[in-house]
Amino acid sequence: MAAVLCAQDGCDHLDCHDGPFIVAFAGSNELERTTFASFYSSEATEWSEMISIENPNATSAMEETGHTAVVGNKVYFPRKSSRRIVLYDVGEQELSAINLQDQPCGKLMGEEDGALVFASMGDSKLYVRLMEDGPNGVVARGQRRVVELQTSLPPSALSSTYWMVHKTFVSGGPSLVGFASGAGVIFLNTEAGLFTVEVCTGQTKKVHRKMFVQTVIPYVSFYSREHVRIVMPLQSKRGRGDHSYELDTVLHDHAGDRMPLQ
Repeated sequence: MAAVLCAQDGCDHLDCHDGPFIVAFAGSNELERTTFASFYSSEATEWSEMISIENPNATSAMEETGHTAVVGNKVYFPRKSSRRIVLYDVGEQELSAINLQDQPCGKLMGEEDGALVFASMGDSKLYVRLMEDGPNGVVARGQRRVVELQTSLPPSALSSTYWMVHKTFVSGGPSLVGFASGAGVIFLNTEAGLFTVEVCTGQTKKVHRKMFVQTVIPYVSFYSREHVRIVMPLQSKRGRGDHSYELDTVLHDHAGDRMPLQ
């Protein structure tokens, strides 16, 4: 698995598309029972030396279809066991395993306000918990959030029917497939299609009719009035001569609202 980090000091990450970056990469060798990591620097244009740690058992291998969480220079990767995650500290070049055995976290989804976001499904409810990595391990941050889906999703979306996909039985029940950091939105794959769930409000929205989506990786683009100004010359059909018109351009921000720019 891999994650991209902004390498610009003091950056607010609102306009860093052309700045230096780091690609953090981590994987596992199940035969040798090791987890390894390295990073690429756009400034140095080279990869760092590979570092590795031993895995105690098979469930410690990396989860290839999972999600990462980035907090500062630290990248968290999921393992096949939902009770374990991998921490790669790019700044210190340290790799470590975190055991969540005593924490009913669920599945690692991403990062929100500096905390790790874990989620799980059960009894038509979505459970979300924020956790923090500290010197004594991962601890809960605030209370667990519970979103009731029985009244907001169609009955077919909560179905537990099994389907045959590539000669493998796949549950048609809702599954966690993505998270939009900064927006607090979780993506649910269901038999009725792909839905978003706002964690704070519990509001749901169908965004795609396709089923069996394994992973959703949303991206965010930012536009500011200070940097966008479009002037387009137009040919006037009334009267003679060319006229230049300043056009209002409508763009969509990351929340989906229409934002007019002049």
